[in-house]
Amino acid sequence: MAFEFLNYVVDFSILDLLAIFFAAAIIALAIFSYLSSRGKLNRSLNMALFSVTLPREIKEETKEKEKNEKELIAVMEQLYATLSRLDEGLINRILYGRLYFSFEIAVEAAGQEIGFYIVAPRKFEKLIEKQIHSFYYAAQIERVEDYNIFSPGSIVAGRTIVLNKNFIFPVRTYQNLDFDPLNNITNTLSKLPIGEGAAIQIMIRPSLKRWRTQSFTFTRQIQEEGLQKAIYSQNLMAKISKFFQSKIKKDKEGRPMQKEPIKLSPLDEEAIKLIEGKANKTGFEVNVRIVASAPTKEKAENIADQIESSFSQFNSPNFNSFRAIKFGKDFKKISYDFIFRNFEKKYAMILNTEELASIFHFPTVVLETPKVKWLHAKNAPAPANIGSEGLILGYNAYRGETTVVKIAKEDRRRHLYTIGQTGTGKSTFLGEMIKRDIAAGEGVCVIDPHGDLIDDVLTAIPENRAEEVVVFDPSDATRPVGLNMLEVDTEEQKDFAVQEMIAIFYKLFPPEMIGPMFEHNMRNVMLTLMADKEYPGTIAEIPRMFT
Repeated sequence: MAFEFLNYVVDFSILDLLAIFFAAAIIALAIFSYLSSRGKLNRSLNMALFSVTLPREIKEETKEKEKNEKELIAVMEQLYATLSRLDEGLINRILYGRLYFSFEIAVEAAGQEIGFYIVAPRKFEKLIEKQIHSFYYAAQIERVEDYNIFSPGSIVAGRTIVLNKNFIFPVRTYQNLDFDPLNNITNTLSKLPIGEGAAIQIMIRPSLKRWRTQSFTFTRQIQEEGLQKAIYSQNLMAKISKFFQSKIKKDKEGRPMQKEPIKLSPLDEEAIKLIEGKANKTGFEVNVRIVASAPTKEKAENIADQIESSFSQFNSPNFNSFRAIKFGKDFKKISYDFIFRNFEKKYAMILNTEELASIFHFPTVVLETPKVKWLHAKNAPAPANIGSEGLILGYNAYRGETTVVKIAKEDRRRHLYTIGQTGTGKSTFLGEMIKRDIAAGEGVCVIDPHGDLIDDVLTAIPENRAEEVVVFDPSDATRPVGLNMLEVDTEEQKDFAVQEMIAIFYKLFPPEMIGPMFEHNMRNVMLTLMADKEYPGTIAEIPRMFT
């Protein structure tokens, strides 16, 4: 009886332990899943969006320029390779998932310019700016608010681009094309009217190294069996069949028989070259999304279809190509992933830097697509010997560094002018300089032909300097201010004042009415009126001198 009871206790304890183990595993899995989803959300909310614009230089229609076109695109490969070396550490990978970046081309619903963007974790903000500037020295990088391709009441269409075949096989790249592939990709975006928007989102994260091993293993299979048999051997049934036929054939003496080398066809040799070429470059796991927004479903689908068709230029008939997975009724899912920039492993494909640069690179001087957002004026750094004292003119922002720009009092005694189109802030700029001078106790003289600037400055006069203000308004008949143009302090100023008055007459009257005699008579009359130092005459008395 005691023995049976002991067996029951032991059996019961084992069952309990198993139940507890499975329950703990389920709870741990649920907690991990919850933390993982929260971590991904936290990562998406801590990403920074940068707008990248480059200057468009004059394009020279020469063979040398066409030759350099591929070199210009290849610069993007180096940027991708640099990003592949960034890492956040094991703890961050567990909590927030693997590090990823997003490269995007978009047209907002409220505009028509094609913008190029890069999205990165905020902690890498400075690093990203430096890396882009190291490869694109003339680029302007601005941290901006998220763009919006949607408009109220719009319908959304979405696509996810994936590979047709195994990632081992490469697609066509810019190296095999006679034109910039970005022309076709951005062509549809350039035709969108206001109210319609679209974006191409390319999310990348460094791939695990085993993809290269798989690629080189496959090329060895091609060398041993040929391309077609190597492809067939990737099939599950083929692997099972090969397992049961895996006994090594032996000769009569019991030694393993050596396989006879096969003669490779040109297609086999090309496959080996292309597959190894892809594997020799840095690889990324990639999500490519196409999202379009329009007032009607038909228009949204049409925009998405046209952008999708531009990826057909990368099709390599004998090797690999892209295909699109459409999200019809489930457009909310792709919209959510697009907005929050979620990386979906389910739709990830492995592309190397050359394939990535073919799909996305910053616009080059040979890009012919209209409405691309170009940098119309290049930025320049502040001079190294810029002064540290004086009136603040503004700030120079160059490559992430901000320098205060000041002008010394000695420099202000020379001529200084402000240029710009109407409404760009010239009067506001000068007004702020005047206000700072007044606050610092300096004396100023403001001449304003319109009167708007004077009204703004008068409101900023401090109470303790109100008695020092003199406002001369010639149009104010109720409070006229006397101004004698012939009043001088020294003998030397007489000739200067007379010459300036004659110059004014030349401005006021036609040249045929003024001659040497007029100038001679006016000079003598004005000098006569100025002879009395205590009570000099005025311009109003000139007619009396001739009568």
